[in-house]
Amino acid sequence: MIPVKMHMVNFGPYADSSINFDFKSALIIGENPSISGASNGTGKSTIFQALTWVLTGNSRYKNSNSVIRDGTDSAKVTLLFKVGDEHYQIVRGRNRANKQTLDFNRVLPDGKLEPVKADTNSKLDDKIAAVTHVRYDSFVNTAYFAQNTISEFMYGTSSVRQKLIAEILSMDRWNSYAKTAAARLAEAEKDLDILRYKISSLGNLQDKKQRLLTEDA
Repeated sequence: MIPVKMHMVNFGPYADSSINFDFKSALIIGENPSISGASNGTGKSTIFQALTWVLTGNSRYKNSNSVIRDGTDSAKVTLLFKVGDEHYQIVRGRNRANKQTLDFNRVLPDGKLEPVKADTNSKLDDKIAAVTHVRYDSFVNTAYFAQNTISEFMYGTSSVRQKLIAEILSMDRWNSYAKTAAARLAEAEKDLDILRYKISSLGNLQDKKQRLLTEDA
């Protein structure tokens, strides 16, 4: 999953801001207008929080409404990203009445949007994760290390690290392939056993041929 463009409306300190990910690497430096030379508390981490939230629906805030900008009633983040040659769009919103909105679209070559539908937002989140291979735990412990926190990936158990890496690398699909291959191998061995039995039941064909020739003579 490669982000292309993100637009934040009333998310954290951002009233209406966009960021284009048209770079290989970037250094983000904040400037606090009230404290000369200070970079903390200027919204740098919020950019990554917005990316995490629009992708997974989760954030570091215990109160879900904390993502909404102070003095406003709702927040919305739109993310355009690509997976391989396919482009997708996620639009996630929330208001202070705890109403959540979520749209997931495939962007067609002509620029039109083809909605990906699901019965609930939770099921739609599963479809997003199936495309992006990104879930909250794996993202915040690998691709995004939150400011001033010690990563669970660094200090987690080996099973936790293995699970996170497996999810990021989509190794679960290889487990599916392995199960399918094992089932096909079992079928092939069963067919081979049947053929072996049929062949053994024929006996020694060369001996039968010689016996028939002798009888005929």
